[in-house]
Amino acid sequence: MKRMAILSLSILGMWACQDAGIEKGTPLNEQEAVRIDAALNDFLENEKKEAVVFGRTQEVCQSEGCWFNYELETSSIKALEAFENRKLGPLGSLYVELEEGVTIPTDMSKGDVYCTGKFGVKPSEEDSSQCQVYFKASGVRYKP
Repeated sequence: MKRMAILSLSILGMWACQDAGIEKGTPLNEQEAVRIDAALNDFLENEKKEAVVFGRTQEVCQSEGCWFNYELETSSIKALEAFENRKLGPLGSLYVELEEGVTIPTDMSKGDVYCTGKFGVKPSEEDSSQCQVYFKASGVRYKP
């Protein structure tokens, strides 16, 4: 009986140490994830909308954690010239809108986040003659 208790505690301890992070919304497979810059290139060049992406957050909604901006290395975005009239949010970032009920902590600035969802284009809020590229995430995974 004592051995069984020790074995159970050992297994429980190993299970507790596996920190997969917190996942909300649509489940995602980290093995399928590509860097946000590469996925954005694929969208701009090939119109591939659906993606599992990862990257570092730049700014997070401070009231609810319902949106954030991914940091981008704009020098790695090859197709950007072809989309000169399409904005990418604040310089060097991509706006990520989270579906209802999906949030991240408001203190996740400079945190690593995985998302599953779709790229899209919508009219810019500042200038209706321009468009904004964004990512709509239906699921997220992060480590607090």
